Amino acid sequence: EREAKEAGYNAVAVTTVADDRPHYMKNAKPVIIKLVAEAATRRVLGVQAVGEGDIVKQINVVASVLSHGGTIDNLFDVDLAYAPPFSSPIDNIAVAANALTNKLANHFKGITPEEAKKRVESGHAVFLDVRTPQECRQSRIAGCQNIYYIPLEELRNRLDNLDKNRETIPFCKIGLRGYEAECILEAEGFKNVSVMEGGLFCWPYDTEEQSKNTG
Repeated sequence: EREAKEAGYNAVAVTTVADDRPHYMKNAKPVIIKLVAEAATRRVLGVQAVGEGDIVKQINVVASVLSHGGTIDNLFDVDLAYAPPFSSPIDNIAVAANALTNKLANHFKGITPEEAKKRVESGHAVFLDVRTPQECRQSRIAGCQNIYYIPLEELRNRLDNLDKNRETIPFCKIGLRGYEAECILEAEGFKNVSVMEGGLFCWPYDTEEQSKNTG
């Protein structure tokens, strides 16, 4: 992404997390994908992948589309093979391409964990952790004061806990529930909502255990 911008491209990127196989397969492993495209043309500019899962096939798919000047739409439309022992019904690359499509359309307002941390520490934003109480007890952002703990299923009934005039940054384990929280908040009139891409799974800073949930 940085190199694309330095080369003069109006580059936009998205980070997603998903298992390389259906979750019920014992050998399913997570893969983090960062997909980069040019905003105006939607042309694929690059990809990065890391994780315990099978990342080679993810890179190969993007490399094929990239070498032919393809777009994120081409990535999403590629009809990839599916078999539970080897791949997911919706491939990780398709997930990333769809997320980037939504980001370009302003349906998904994703930001990096680094940017999220900066905004919260500046006092202009608050975190909203929508994971379950059990998840929050096991691991949470260390030392953070500007954070609310509201499970996603309780969010609609606890909106009064939040300030509509302050930027809210929902997140979960990998990002899916964070996006659902964004949709709920915006439907209820929240104007300044950004999702932390990749959730706590991609949080590069300290985490800590919590003996009990607060919020």
